Amino acid sequence: MTRKAIDKLAWQSIHRHPPRPVKESCGWQPMDYQGLEQRLQEGAEFEHIWSDFLHAFYDYKDASFFRYPSPISLSTEWQALLAGAAEWLSDEFGIEPPKWIDLPEYFLAEPWDRWRIWDWTCRPSSKRNCVSRLRHSGSGTSPF
Repeated sequence: MTRKAIDKLAWQSIHRHPPRPVKESCGWQPMDYQGLEQRLQEGAEFEHIWSDFLHAFYDYKDASFFRYPSPISLSTEWQALLAGAAEWLSDEFGIEPPKWIDLPEYFLAEPWDRWRIWDWTCRPSSKRNCVSRLRHSGSGTSPF
């Protein structure tokens, strides 16, 4: 099975799964960007925290995950990329995007390519001058 076929199945499964009611806490999974920041301060690696965050988001699909802006401990580039992620996920799952994503600090003056692959991008990230990894989804392209 190709990577594209696997991604398509995964996205179909994520979209088919109905949102669960949001809880106050989900244990070790960050439930918003403030929780992500707390885990960073505890010394956890970003990639692991981000994966935990996405797993929780896909379970709940709720705007409350983006009630706080990107963690300020991250570089300006990463903050812009996470603003693009908040915008993309909000759009993908039909939830109201947070207002903070439109603030000027979440748009970079110069292009930043975290993965050095300029031929892959999506609008919420590219309008911020961020290039992000993409995988195909049933309703669009994911920046993750």
